[in-house]
Amino acid sequence: MKLSDLALLTLTALAGTHLAQNRSRDQFHRESVAVERQERWLTRVMSNPAMAEAWAPKGMTGTKYQELMSGNLALCTLTARYRQGKDSLDQLKFHTGNLMEIDCVRRYWETFGALRQEEALHGDRQLTAVNSVIADAYDAYKARSRRMEQVAEVG
Repeated sequence: MKLSDLALLTLTALAGTHLAQNRSRDQFHRESVAVERQERWLTRVMSNPAMAEAWAPKGMTGTKYQELMSGNLALCTLTARYRQGKDSLDQLKFHTGNLMEIDCVRRYWETFGALRQEEALHGDRQLTAVNSVIADAYDAYKARSRRMEQVAEVG
């Protein structure tokens, strides 16, 4: 192989690596912008009763919607950390399990979990995996709660 061929091959490999890194940075940036936008919107809904009333589903009060959106914010923040590579899957599972101890998080999942799962079917696979972790944490919480109730009834 000639030196000029080797140099061309090396430059091509470096250019490919550079393009892949740029794509990864762009994707991370887009994800960060989307997360910031969502967190700002949730914060506005939680702090503005009129806005919460306008966005609340039919039959739900603005106050209840604000409470549920606070649970949503907790889950969104946690899942964003996972999606951006800041937390591992094990960390996501651990923290999601802890979040299910909070009433508004559980009520959010009870109310909007099916919608989130349906949205994920039309999105990326990572959303489906995240929603599975949340659903598993919710199911585990409910199973623990039922066992505790049975023990209390016996005792």
